[in-house]
Amino acid sequence: MPLHHSIRAFWIVLLFLPSINAALGAQIGRKAGSDFDLIGLQGEITSEDVATFRSVANASSKAVIVLDSGGGAVLAGIEMGKLIHLKHFATFVPEDTLCASSCALMWLAGNPRIIAPGGVVGFHAAYIPQGDGKLMTSGSGNALVGAYLDQLGFSEDVIAYVTHAPPEKMGWLSEGTARTIGLNVVWVGIGVKPSDTFSPQLPPGTGYPQTPSQPA
Repeated sequence: MPLHHSIRAFWIVLLFLPSINAALGAQIGRKAGSDFDLIGLQGEITSEDVATFRSVANASSKAVIVLDSGGGAVLAGIEMGKLIHLKHFATFVPEDTLCASSCALMWLAGNPRIIAPGGVVGFHAAYIPQGDGKLMTSGSGNALVGAYLDQLGFSEDVIAYVTHAPPEKMGWLSEGTARTIGLNVVWVGIGVKPSDTFSPQLPPGTGYPQTPSQPA
């Protein structure tokens, strides 16, 4: 079965998994394959997801990580990204699917990094929510993100781009921007870019911005 057909079938199954533990974090599932496994993560990322993801990932020697998340806990995304990098797994954002914030940090760890038509990947600076509802950029959080990306071997241009959007906005990655900053991405299809007809839906109450920030 072709890769995209396998991922689509797996994603349908994951979407209909019981959501008893949804409030505790993301849904994480695994489908073993003859050539590679599919590991899916869907929903808000929390610190509790790290142990589950590690257990699932350690059961595979070769896998594609399928991502569908508006983000969540930055440190959790970084820890899971480190494991993806260590195991040389690929990362994939399916059709018309969102992977933003800490999810995007996980996606960056993939080798290769793949985006399907209509899939969108978004970045913004790390932040600390304030009592008045405002978001304050976290210098220490951005330092941790920068150290993580440096560990993955990314250039200063990539690191600067990942943290360039302010907390209340989002920088959506395009094919042109990826090429400009030297970020290798496998775009499924020719000239693929964030779909004009797909409006990313971010999880309510998580503090993620609804308004995209176009890269400079």
